[in-house]
Amino acid sequence: MFQTSTKAGYTRRFLTSLIAYFTLYGVALGVGVSLFRDGNIWFYVSAAVVLAGVGLAAAFRELRA
Repeated sequence: MFQTSTKAGYTRRFLTSLIAYFTLYGVALGVGVSLFRDGNIWFYVSAAVVLAGVGLAAAFRELRA
């Protein structure tokens, strides 16, 4: 009655995607704070695109599994 409803490997895939996303997020914050203290819109736009790409790749990875 109380069986798990997730596929095998879901936790590993999810953790891999989550770790990759937060690692890149930390790098983007670190670079943004250290190099662009007054702000640079092009850096933040490119960082947002990269982070969105990681999230999209993780979503497609889950979709194919």
